[in-house]
Amino acid sequence: RMIDRIAAYAPGGTVVFVGDYVDRGPDSKSVLDRIIAGPSEPWRWICLKGNHEDMMVAAYADGQSRAVWLGNGGLETEISYGGRVLPQHLQWAADRPLMHVDRHRIFVHAGVDPAFPLDRQSQDDLLWMRFLA
Repeated sequence: RMIDRIAAYAPGGTVVFVGDYVDRGPDSKSVLDRIIAGPSEPWRWICLKGNHEDMMVAAYADGQSRAVWLGNGGLETEISYGGRVLPQHLQWAADRPLMHVDRHRIFVHAGVDPAFPLDRQSQDDLLWMRFLA
């Protein structure tokens, strides 16, 4: 619905999504289906990875992270898929960039550490930072 609202206010442009497409409601599969399908012209979407996509990918990659993910919304996500996340959705989530920089802004899911240049930011800070020290 939000995508339709954005389109109603502007004729086109770039939308940067900052992650957490999954684990945030009862229909994560439909959210990913829509995001993966992409925008209609003349829109451009940039889809960054959030910590919930990272947890989901890790849960399927190593199994050890599964309980953490399931306890943080992963159970509802799996239910929306009928029990198992589609491999192509896992791959899409794994392939998301952690950062996007345009002429005026830096986009990340969580935060950046001002003590380090952008090319030396840690994945943990980009996905999990909540407060600056």
